[in-house]
Amino acid sequence: MGARKHLRPDEYADQAAEAIRSLNHATIGAGAYVYPSDVDAVIAHLLATVYGMCQSLSQIQRWIFAEADAGRVGHDQDADVETELEALSGALMIAAGRIEQTVQQLDAARRVSAHLTQTTSNDGTGN
Repeated sequence: MGARKHLRPDEYADQAAEAIRSLNHATIGAGAYVYPSDVDAVIAHLLATVYGMCQSLSQIQRWIFAEADAGRVGHDQDADVETELEALSGALMIAAGRIEQTVQQLDAARRVSAHLTQTTSNDGTGN
């Protein structure tokens, strides 16, 4: 087995987006899930994915501000970089807050989905 290729951050982000697109396509049909535990597993993985996004956003913000402080960030339309970075920072903070809310809701969903089981009856009662 060869050495693992390290991708650039944008390539990892592209893979994450493609994985979500693939998941969406795979789960369009009624037969996509076989057991309630399948749903629980997907929710668990989505929870981990979304949770990790907060760290990614924080690291984006830290990097871009460090580069700006070093004088290595400009703007292709000659806008004031400091003003644009403040707008970027605000948008990233709002996104992170909404991601945290999504994490909380996915965690609540997971607390339910983790206890769902397959039944053998046709009426959904398990009797």
